[in-house]
Amino acid sequence: MKVPGKLTKTEGILLLLGVLFLAALAAGAAGLYGCRHLGGWTESLSVSYMLAAVFGAYFWLLVPMRLPDFYDQHRISFFYDMTVRMSIPGLALNNRNWPAIVVCIRVWACLLTAFLPLLHLAAALLAPASWLAFLDTADLILLLGGLFIPLYIVGKK
Repeated sequence: MKVPGKLTKTEGILLLLGVLFLAALAAGAAGLYGCRHLGGWTESLSVSYMLAAVFGAYFWLLVPMRLPDFYDQHRISFFYDMTVRMSIPGLALNNRNWPAIVVCIRVWACLLTAFLPLLHLAAALLAPASWLAFLDTADLILLLGGLFIPLYIVGKK
């Protein structure tokens, strides 16, 4: 029985995770500020950060935690909701693996928004200037590989 004004365990966990996402956004914003003023700023950094922040915000706030029943009845490898379209070839989405996929994307969004600007800042301060050109490639690997490789691993279980 729910007591008025008191959070259930699930609501408490979701609130804590939401606060962690906000903390990741704040850490990333501080890293972006540092990159802008201390070096390490690239266009790919701002695009990657914004993509992870917007995609992460959708998966924290708006994503349905249960897919329609036809996902369980048919082999469907795409997700479409509002403006978000996600196609994952070779991975059948269903209500058994969907909660784990949502958690995977939420973790990816937190890690990328928090640590990608800090990686750029560390590279600008510690690495030779010739290594800064590698940051655009590292952004792409972390952005796409960091999302889709764990997504396939979690979704196939």
